Amino acid sequence: MYTFGYTPCWHTKGHCEMAWGSAAPADDLSAKGSPSFITFVTDLVSHCSPAGHCVKDYIKYWEMWNEPNLPHFWNGSVSELYELVAPAVPIIRSKVPGAVILTPPVTIGDTRWMQNWLDQENSRGRISDIYSIHLYLHGDTPEARFDTIKKMVDLKKNTAGWSDTPWIDSETNFDPGKFSCNEKFTPDDCIGQMVRWHLLQFAYGAQQVNWYYFNTTIGRNPDYSNAYKKMMDWLVGGHFTAACSAKGDVYTCPFIAANGHHALFAWNVSGKNMYTPAAQYVGYKDLDGNSATISPGRPVAIGVKPMIFEAAN
Repeated sequence: MYTFGYTPCWHTKGHCEMAWGSAAPADDLSAKGSPSFITFVTDLVSHCSPAGHCVKDYIKYWEMWNEPNLPHFWNGSVSELYELVAPAVPIIRSKVPGAVILTPPVTIGDTRWMQNWLDQENSRGRISDIYSIHLYLHGDTPEARFDTIKKMVDLKKNTAGWSDTPWIDSETNFDPGKFSCNEKFTPDDCIGQMVRWHLLQFAYGAQQVNWYYFNTTIGRNPDYSNAYKKMMDWLVGGHFTAACSAKGDVYTCPFIAANGHHALFAWNVSGKNMYTPAAQYVGYKDLDGNSATISPGRPVAIGVKPMIFEAAN
């Protein structure tokens, strides 16, 4: 994925950080676009290394600006950003086979900015294939933060022409500064939150949930990486049949596994408590690698780390 995030310094007289670029629009921007930015994009998507490794072969997802609702990333208007990036999209599509265009992803649940963007595309020409957002946990639990995800996705669902557009959370983590779980949570809760955040979003229809600084938080931490591997083993090839729901402190998410068997993710946000799954579930697996068969009506201890219950058919 390539995320546009700043105007190149040589395209603007606005304040510019040489290592990054400028949040200001390009100097030559008009309603028809920016010739200098179009040149930049053309050169970018046409680039190949001396060894023959080309951008077009490696980068298929194109996110058209980074968090433009924050003024340190974009201090122009929504319409100016559309004017800047819209002419670049056909260039990307012509140079990159199978290119997928993402909306500029807002952060902090800015529905006003995102509604304005969707209206721009509806009135001036559709350019995006995927509806993209960014949201971090910011020291809160996944269950508390999910309301913001829901508002952002429901905005898409309720906007003409966008209801069937796939959506992704293309940048997330615990905290955008430290990329680690808040110290007020136990280690088990932190691992559980990482998994719960994925499950809540996938069950609500997310096509991707992309963990920013993955190696820092998950990849180099065996406790996290083992749990992530277990979660993905459960998820790959299966699909959710409905969004997750809560009954008190217990959350459940109905699922059909890759083998076609019905399954149910379950956890308790308040800690270890007994839970009795429906009679169809004959076994369970947990994130620590344990598994067991269960008889109908038998209660099982669930906690902050999700478990998966499996049916016989």
